[in-house]
Amino acid sequence: MEIGQLRALVAVIDERGFTGAADRLGVRQSTVSRAVASLERDLGVPLLVRGTRGAHSLTGAGVRIVEQARQVLERLDLIESFARMERREATGILRIGTTPSVGPLLVPVIAAFRREYPGIRVALLQGRDSELVQWLDTGFIDIATVAKNADTSNTPSNLPHADQLRLADDQWVAVLPQDHPLTEVPLIALSELEDDTLLMSDGGCEPLVREIYERKGLTCRVDLKIADMATLLTLVREGMGITIVPELCTTGFHGIRVVRIDTGLKRRVVLATSRIPMSRVTERFVAFMAERREPDVKIAERSCKVPARSATSSSKQRVALERVCVLERS
Repeated sequence: MEIGQLRALVAVIDERGFTGAADRLGVRQSTVSRAVASLERDLGVPLLVRGTRGAHSLTGAGVRIVEQARQVLERLDLIESFARMERREATGILRIGTTPSVGPLLVPVIAAFRREYPGIRVALLQGRDSELVQWLDTGFIDIATVAKNADTSNTPSNLPHADQLRLADDQWVAVLPQDHPLTEVPLIALSELEDDTLLMSDGGCEPLVREIYERKGLTCRVDLKIADMATLLTLVREGMGITIVPELCTTGFHGIRVVRIDTGLKRRVVLATSRIPMSRVTERFVAFMAERREPDVKIAERSCKVPARSATSSSKQRVALERVCVLERS
């Protein structure tokens, strides 16, 4: 027996039929009919008197069961009311550390969390991957975005709560000047780039890129390291070399060509919690993400798909985030 079955039964009686019950519940009439029939099978007794004009009246057992069902639903509504009150009264601040390329993915997640918990402020701090790990270890932030290479559906097992806090899977791409001979190739083998001047971000991308080369049995020869991603992509645009980065890093940048690489790996972004005992605010966010993780992953994956052509930008794509951005209640 399920709560949805009880709601369907009560709605049929209150609305004097399946059509009105379906309108009240916002579902199809057949869904209501199946729910009631399933409840009758579960209980082993008929609840409705069915006729040519539908089922408007109750059997003797149905009368007693509907009375109890109303009490159950009233208590359930009361429980939900208490929970809503608890969410409204929850206060505190949640500090999330992220990199510039991943930050925009967090904005809709944070906005949804704030709607559920309007009393909790969220501070979004941007830094390099090495800084985020240090901030997390010292408790300066509560949660950080962490990137790992993944070749299966499993998230990294050494990150606390990494499974339920999975944020996105991102593809590795080659960023090329517009006149590069491989710009029209839909999928590039890593070995095809061995003769190119390789420019590298010395942030979190470098160890992951080196892992890709190692798995392919190739030597990663870096000609120049650049700390700033915008500078790195500008050098590529000006024909100074090529680079390998996650697709998200290329969003909104003009004058470059983005082509997928056959790596056998993808970059997985998860939200890792501190090993320091979590605050109640952090626990609420972990539970919130665990409930909605699959929809978020799908949305994030769709947003990462960039065709093998010139990267373009729009006003909506240009998400300017300050190093510390506190989202106050509007």
